[in-house]
Amino acid sequence: MTRGAAAAAPDVVVIDDGVSAEAAVRAALAASIRRLARAEPVAAAGQDPEGVRRMRVATRRLRSDLRSFAGVLDPGWAESLRRELRWLARALGSVREVDVLQARIDRRLEPMSSVEISSAEPFGSALAREAEAAAEVLRVTLGSARYVALRGRLEQAASEPRPGPVADAPATSTLAPRVHRRLRALRREVRAAGPDPGDARLHLIRIRAKRVRYAAEVLAPVGGSDVARFALAAKRMQGVLGAHQDAVAVAAWLGSWADGQIGHDEAVRLARRLAAVEREEGRAAAGRWRPAWRGLNDPALRSWM
Repeated sequence: MTRGAAAAAPDVVVIDDGVSAEAAVRAALAASIRRLARAEPVAAAGQDPEGVRRMRVATRRLRSDLRSFAGVLDPGWAESLRRELRWLARALGSVREVDVLQARIDRRLEPMSSVEISSAEPFGSALAREAEAAAEVLRVTLGSARYVALRGRLEQAASEPRPGPVADAPATSTLAPRVHRRLRALRREVRAAGPDPGDARLHLIRIRAKRVRYAAEVLAPVGGSDVARFALAAKRMQGVLGAHQDAVAVAAWLGSWADGQIGHDEAVRLARRLAAVEREEGRAAAGRWRPAWRGLNDPALRSWM
């Protein structure tokens, strides 16, 4: 990304408590756009998974903020930018998902014998092919005219987002209800989950928790330490459910690969064994999400709303 408004935005913005809602949201957008800009060359080089991860996180945060603060921002403008970020997110997500698979499988294989590691070669090769295909899609995406146009729109958004009807209203009184709206959506998802939610439901709860966290982090520079503590509690809940989702994804990929094989008996047995370990780790993570939710939903933690 060229240097400009996006490149000049600070990573951490402390905002005067008298600013408008639009100024607070603009500061959050600018910080995310700078993170994306910094991560882009690392992601494009394809040598360090961390670049893709950071770029994906920045993209997710931008999409969430544009959605959470419609009204502060022009809704049509925000939705149009979200659509383009969703297109970028698909390419980043494919690479990141394979990176997570590779890292977790490598971690499982590390303490094993050389014979067992050798038997993993068939599914290791399949995963490597998926990684190369996803990396190629990302290379094409980042080199496209469509992405160049998106970069330009992001730079403009960092300095001059299009304001909505409540842009000039005070930040605290305008943004806090939007955080509360995100919390209510999460609470509904938790209630709908029942006593024994499945993997898909826990994934939805994680998405809702992430949206709560991102919305609270936009308000934190003007809302103070109470809002920051609330955002941290949402981050903890998101982290627990993220560990669950990663384990579920790895178990599903290994199981799917094993189911499709004819031959490679040793590799199939090893894949199923690793999948069982991942499923167990996923169950352990799933057992920790309710305490994290109770911490986030504590009335004392949300008295500022």
